[in-house]
Amino acid sequence: LDEYIKLINKIKNEFQADKNKISIIGFSHGCYGIVNLIPKYPKYFSAVVPIGCNTGYASSFIYQPVWTFVGTGEGHKTMPGFVSTINKKGGSAKHTSVKHKYANHNILGDKYSILRDKEYNVIEWMISKTKKS
Repeated sequence: LDEYIKLINKIKNEFQADKNKISIIGFSHGCYGIVNLIPKYPKYFSAVVPIGCNTGYASSFIYQPVWTFVGTGEGHKTMPGFVSTINKKGGSAKHTSVKHKYANHNILGDKYSILRDKEYNVIEWMISKTKKS
C-alpha cells in the first residue's frame, strides 16, 4: 500500500497535480485494494469510488465523499449498509445499484461502463470533489 501512495505522489509531483484533487476508483479486486488503502491513508483522497465489493471498514471512509456502485446481483445487501454507516459517522456517501442489461459484475466493461454512462457522470463527480483541509 505504501508503494501505491509513493507512485501517486511521484505522478502528482511530476505532473504538478492538485494535491487536493486526488480521487481513487477501484473495481472488484481493485475495490478491495481501496478497502485496505483507505484505513491506512484515510485523509489522502478527495473522493473514493469503490465498485463491486463488500466492506466493513466504514469508519475510515468519513473524510472524503464516497460513491459506491454494484452491478445486479452483488453487494446489494452489504454496500447500502456500508454507506449508511459512513453517513451515520458523519461522512458523505451514496450508493447506486446499476440496473442495465450488461451491468452484472463487470460494470466497467466494453459493452457497458458506469464511467461512460451519462446518467451518473462519475468522472465529473470525482473531479468536482476537493480534499478537506
